[in-house]
Parts: sequence; structure tokens; C-alpha cells
Amino acid sequence: MTEEAILESAQPDYKTKKIVDRSAAYPNFTLIESFDFVSEIFKNFPTTNRSITRDDVGAIFKTKSHNKQREVSCAAQFDFLSKERGSYKISDLFRSLRNAFEAEKPKLWLNAFQSPKLYRDLIDKFDGHAIPTELVTHLIRYHNIAEKAAPEAAKLFIENATFCKALGENGILNFNQAVGDPNFKIIETGNNLVDNNHKDKIKENNIPPQQAHRTLEIPSMVNSDKITIRLTNGRTAYLEYPKDITVKDVNILQKQVEQLQIIAEST
Repeated sequence: MTEEAILESAQPDYKTKKIVDRSAAYPNFTLIESFDFVSEIFKNFPTTNRSITRDDVGAIFKTKSHNKQREVSCAAQFDFLSKERGSYKISDLFRSLRNAFEAEKPKLWLNAFQSPKLYRDLIDKFDGHAIPTELVTHLIRYHNIAEKAAPEAAKLFIENATFCKALGENGILNFNQAVGDPNFKIIETGNNLVDNNHKDKIKENNIPPQQAHRTLEIPSMVNSDKITIRLTNGRTAYLEYPKDITVKDVNILQKQVEQLQIIAEST
């Protein structure tokens, strides 16, 4: 080998080396999806003290273990799986939620919601206030979420907070208030979970179970007006607002629309 060839072979191969933009951990599935995932594991390992490896998880879902790493990580973040040395166990929280009376479930869901470190940090910072409209940028700058991952992380935080009713219709994060709200109840429909107030509507419209948890039914207000908003592809949205609406209320609505834009841009 010539001297030039030796020197060339010693140089780093910049063409093949990849720079990985690593992200801090964040839940990359919804609470329901994560609960359903652990439910499948539970069917195979229902005993309390059984350790579960990643290879076990791969065997359950008939795939290689690394193909389910994201699901396992998310379930551990929500405390549906308890992490041990090189393995996992079905958590007490999952078992409690699975066997809970309907009146007990709301606080258990909220408990799972606040378990991930990222969600706990966001709750501590924003509880009682509106979620920032620049949530994606906020996650990148202050929580070490990678730029590619931030839109998904923001979308899932809003979806999970809304499901738990920790995020109100006014765009305000009220986790502590939701914890103390005795009126919110959740019921199971198949493997999915829906607000108890929507049970009759789901039956009436024959909504498939896999879509039930996405159905919202808001009771009408007294002294209110409605606006019908025509969307693309023949779809329709409705806005019901109190007749004594204020400028501050309109500002809150604008914040909510900005959050919808974050969700739309990340899908």
C-alpha cells in the first residue's frame, strides 16, 4: 500500500458517519395506546412477581424485541410497567386501573399522566395557566426534546392532557383541579376508554369501539349562540359560545385554535 493510500485510509469517513440528534425521553404514544399495549402483555404474564424481558415482549407480539422498544419505554414512563435490572414487571398502577371501579379510574389516569418526567415538569410549570402556543419550541429549548421529535411530543401531551381532562376547553392546564374533580368518570368500551357522559351517544350513533374514545359530546349552554363553520372536504365544525362573551374569552379561544394548529401541523 502506498503512503498516500495509508494516509487516506486513516482519515475519518465523514460520508458514512451519521450525526444523531438525541432527544430527552418523552411519551410517544397516548395513554390508551400504552394501556392497551400492557394489557396484551398482561394476558401472557398475569402473575404478580413475574419478570418480563424485552425478548418476552417481542415473542408476545411476534416480532424482534427492538421493534417494541418505544412501546416498552412509553409504558414504563406512564408507570404501567415497573423497570427492574434488565427486565420489567406489570406495575401496581396498571393492575389498579385494570381492576378499578368506575369512580376510581379518573384519578388513576391522572396519576399515569403525571408520571413521565417531561409531563411532570410541564405540569409544575404551567398548571393553572394556558399551554404556550409555541409549545414545540419550548420543548426543544427548555426540555432537550429533539427538533424532529418535538411536534409529536407536543401533540401527544395535548391529547393526553385533554383525555384526562387536565386540559380544559379554555386551553388552561388544570391538573390539580382535575385531581379534585369528583364528577369526571371514565368507562371502558372494549379496549378503549371513553368519558362516561358519552356512553349513550356512542350507542345511539353505533360508533365503533376503536373510535369511541375520540368522541366528544359537550352539553349545550344556557343563553348561548352557535356558529357553523364549513371546513374542507365537506366537513363541519361547530362553535357554541355564551352570549355575554368577553374579549378575554375570545383571546382564550384564539389560544385554543393555535393549539389545534400545532396538532394539525404535526399530523
